Amino acid sequence: MKKKFDTVCAFLYDTDWNAHFTMNFSDVCRRFGADRIQMDNRLYDVFGMSGDEIIGQYRKKLLLIY
Repeated sequence: MKKKFDTVCAFLYDTDWNAHFTMNFSDVCRRFGADRIQMDNRLYDVFGMSGDEIIGQYRKKLLLIY
């Protein structure tokens, strides 16, 4: 699961979310064969937000993770 989580996080970080405006977190998980609930739970543990909340913050240019 850690490898998929790392892959999903890298994708969340590297994607231009305004160019992929129809993609949501379920789409991301499906793309990498990851369980959305497990990924969301892990994101809450690490970042305090769900995958869709993180994507929303990136789209609004409010989330800056380096």
